[in-house]
Amino acid sequence: MADIIDYIYQYGDKTLEEMPFNEIDSLVLSRVSYIPFHNIVSSHVTHKITVLGAFKEFLNRYRDPYKKVLWHDDVPLMAAMAESQRFKKMELCAYKNILDPHREMQFAAITIFMGNGQIFISFRGTDDTFLGWKEDLNMSFLPVIPSQQEGVRYFNYVCENTKGDIITGGHSKGGTIAIYAVANCEKQNADRVKAIYCHDSPGFTEKVFKEIEEKNVMKLVYRYVPQSSIVGMLFYNDAKYEIIKSNQMGFMQHDIYSWEIVGKSFKHIKSATKSSMFFDSTIKSWMDKMSFEERQKAIDAIFEIFDRTDAKTIGQLTENWFENSKTILKSFKNLDYKTRSVILASLFTLVKVVKTNIVVAISKMQGY
Repeated sequence: MADIIDYIYQYGDKTLEEMPFNEIDSLVLSRVSYIPFHNIVSSHVTHKITVLGAFKEFLNRYRDPYKKVLWHDDVPLMAAMAESQRFKKMELCAYKNILDPHREMQFAAITIFMGNGQIFISFRGTDDTFLGWKEDLNMSFLPVIPSQQEGVRYFNYVCENTKGDIITGGHSKGGTIAIYAVANCEKQNADRVKAIYCHDSPGFTEKVFKEIEEKNVMKLVYRYVPQSSIVGMLFYNDAKYEIIKSNQMGFMQHDIYSWEIVGKSFKHIKSATKSSMFFDSTIKSWMDKMSFEERQKAIDAIFEIFDRTDAKTIGQLTENWFENSKTILKSFKNLDYKTRSVILASLFTLVKVVKTNIVVAISKMQGY
C-alpha cells in the first residue's frame, strides 16, 4: 500500500495550480519541521531557501544524513520532495528549534512559502528527547505548556512579516501547538488562517479546549487519527476526527510512514479499533481519579529517575538498556518514601482502572 513518499513520486509532477493542496500535502509539509535544518534554513522569515537547495546543503553538511534525522524515512521523503515539481521550489524560512530544560520546553517550527500565494506554518511534534516527552505529559496538569506559548509568538512573528492566506498544522504535539497558536494569536493574524491540520495530535485540558472552542477555531481543524490511535486520544479533544488506516500496530501507528494512502487521500475507515477506544476510556478514567497535583508529582518523579541515567533521549536509553535499567531500579529504590509512594499509587490506580474497564468491555461483548 502506498505511503506519503509514494504519493510524492506519483503526483510530484503536478504543481499546486494543476492539482490543489490536499490532506496528504498537509502531512508532507507537517513533517518538514522534523528535519534538522540548523544553519541551513534561516531563522528569519525574510531569508528563504528552496526545498531543493536545503536538501542539497543537508547532504553536503552531513556524511551520514540518516544519523541526523529522527526517523529513517525522513531522508527519502526530503529526497522525493527535492526531485518533484510540486515541492522542490517551495521556499523554507524561519526555522526555529529550542530545547530548554529550565522551562521544560521542546519546540521547533518552520515556515514554507508554497509558491501559490499561500504559506504553511509547520510545527514539530515531540522528538525522542525525555525533555520533549515530559513536556507532552505536562499537558495533563498544566493549562498551557511552554511550546504552546512559543507557538503563539512564532505564529505572530511570521504573520507580521508576511502577506497571504495561511495554512498551519503539525504531527503529534505539533498539531496541538497549531490549534493553540491560532486561538491565541492576534485577531488579524487568525483571520488569515484557512485551515489547521492535526495528525494524530493529543488534546488539551478540558478547560483550555472549551476556551479554544469559544473562539470558533475548531471549525478550521482537520483532524486525523489512525485506527488504533494512542497519542491522538490523549487528554481532552471533543473535535470531530477522521479515522485513517495504518499498517502498524499499537503505538507504532503514530509513525506517519505507516499511514496508507489511496490516490490523493488517506485510506479512510469507518471506526477506531476496540483497543483504541479501550485505551481512550482507560486513560481518561485514570486521569479523572488523579488531581492535577498528583499528576504533576507522579510525572516529575518518573522523569527524575530518567534524569539519573546518562541518556537524554529514548534512543540513548535503549542503546544501553541493561546498564540504564540497573540505574533506573537503583534510583527508584533511593527515592524518598513520599516520592516512591506517589509513583506506586499512580500505578495502582491505573491497574484498578484497567481491571474495571476490562470487566465493562467483556460485559458489552456478552450483551449485558
